[in-house]
Amino acid sequence: MHCYYCPYLLSYYYKHQNSALNPYSGRTDFSPSYSFQSGIQIPYYDENSNNSKGEPDGGQVYIDSDYMFALKTADKFLCAWIARNGSMAYDLLSDNKKMEYKDPEDFIIQFAGVSNPHNEAFEIAGDKRISKERIRFKVWLYYHVTGQSILPYKRPDNDVYIELVKVDERTWLVDKFPI
Repeated sequence: MHCYYCPYLLSYYYKHQNSALNPYSGRTDFSPSYSFQSGIQIPYYDENSNNSKGEPDGGQVYIDSDYMFALKTADKFLCAWIARNGSMAYDLLSDNKKMEYKDPEDFIIQFAGVSNPHNEAFEIAGDKRISKERIRFKVWLYYHVTGQSILPYKRPDNDVYIELVKVDERTWLVDKFPI
């Protein structure tokens, strides 16, 4: 669904320093200068496009630094959900979303949820770039009841999303979420 930096990529090249397979062969500075293509795909918003969904013609999709910064924030927010850490999650909310709560403690208590069933896991996938400053991810949230085994089941189809808004060059904050 989403991808993290893989340390094996560079360790392979360091292992084969003198190999013809190594793009770093013969270099002495070893500063990263590789490109990495991920299997993650998200529609790229093109304000000049006539496509109302924000997707360019032909279904071409792009990953850029904005996508990665937004994904990083979404991952942190959902990890806070698993840990039931409402104060960490509150720090990742947009000002617009924070105004919905009279007191941060109200959010923290609601975010933590109940102890059983508890927040167990999540999946996240790129869904749609709404604008240059807004990205939406599709999420699946899983709960577990302590002491109960789960029979296998197919992942449910759902329309659950987390939406992030760009604040500055490297900062994205959660503006909408299903919790």
